Amino acid sequence: MSVSINTNMDWKATPGYNATNGTAGEPDPKTGTVKCEAGTTARTDEVEINFCADPTEEQAEKVRSDVNNLKGGRPLDTESSDIIAKVAAQASQKTAFMKCDGVVKVSGYNRSVTAADGSSFTIRYTYDRENRLEYRDNYLSGMKDVAGRKPSDNPNADFCYASNIRNDILSYFSTASSCAGDTKAISLAYNNALKEIKQNIADGKENPVDGLKTTVTVNGTTWNFSELLKTVDKMNESFVYFDRKGNLDYSDYAKMGVSKADVKNWAKENLSEDKQKMISDVLDARTETFIQREKEGLEQSRDIWDKPGFVMPEDKAKYYETHVLSATNKQAREEIMKLFEETDYNSPSAISNTVNKYRNMMSPVFLALGASNRDLPEYLDSALNDIYKYISGLFGGKTAKGLNVSV
Repeated sequence: MSVSINTNMDWKATPGYNATNGTAGEPDPKTGTVKCEAGTTARTDEVEINFCADPTEEQAEKVRSDVNNLKGGRPLDTESSDIIAKVAAQASQKTAFMKCDGVVKVSGYNRSVTAADGSSFTIRYTYDRENRLEYRDNYLSGMKDVAGRKPSDNPNADFCYASNIRNDILSYFSTASSCAGDTKAISLAYNNALKEIKQNIADGKENPVDGLKTTVTVNGTTWNFSELLKTVDKMNESFVYFDRKGNLDYSDYAKMGVSKADVKNWAKENLSEDKQKMISDVLDARTETFIQREKEGLEQSRDIWDKPGFVMPEDKAKYYETHVLSATNKQAREEIMKLFEETDYNSPSAISNTVNKYRNMMSPVFLALGASNRDLPEYLDSALNDIYKYISGLFGGKTAKGLNVSV
């Protein structure tokens, strides 16, 4: 893909940079920048930018659109990200010259996602590698910050918000077949919402992110963009524990059930019935994503934990098929997750009943791990306190009241 932008741009010469036509000077020995005249094409392995003189506003708008939809949303390497940030800023401000002070310095990591239809695809999250900030929460507040400052003020944050908002929406609501089209729709909606927020700021609106009119259609379903970001924020908040979790033990499936219940309760209060049903399907897919991620991780580390010729004792093999603390009894883990998913968290007595059932379900698990009958109560007390803390952390003080436990 090629995009056009204003004349005379300086940027740092880094590995992968080359000028394929036009005029590009040698890097300045002090600043490391290269001067590109009108008509010069600068290229890395992933992005090509053509420079032209004095673009019209229509051309500048096309640049903004192109850089947001670049490569169909495929994650870019840092060199390409640097170029995009400069082009986007140049297009927004229509300046004739730009230094390299505001280069984006971000890194990223890939995540495989299982969609609600069972298909799989990969997304790439970005984070500010200078300040080690990820910018993956409070998205509306983040967009308010982006809208209220110049692109050069905090380019790392601006880039990460745009990238991570898009990828979080894709990870929850897209499919392998709809991903490319959804990427373009989300990028356009993000830009439109940003314009709305900027106008609200200019108009002196007290809360410029309230009442946004921008809509977006993702995988056939139309959302108000503000409503969609609030939904994504809620799911991120509820599942943050699992975001970089490796092995999933039975206690993790209990927490997964609590997280699913938390999101469902929120959806019931904030979303239409058809979207509540969609959220339920999305949550099932999200748990499958975590399970598949664990499988992939175990397979990659097989040479570490696999001991050829070793046979797991029968009593332990019922719950753990390997030396790793990974819940391999599918029926047991699903029953535990369902138990917590279907609990009424507005009722302290219902929570207590659920946790008592959980205690009985975990007893044979701890015995399989080698706990003695004498030590078993201590193991169980620790597990129950852990799940109570998790419940209280998601549902707040209303669940802790009336519960005769230590949290």
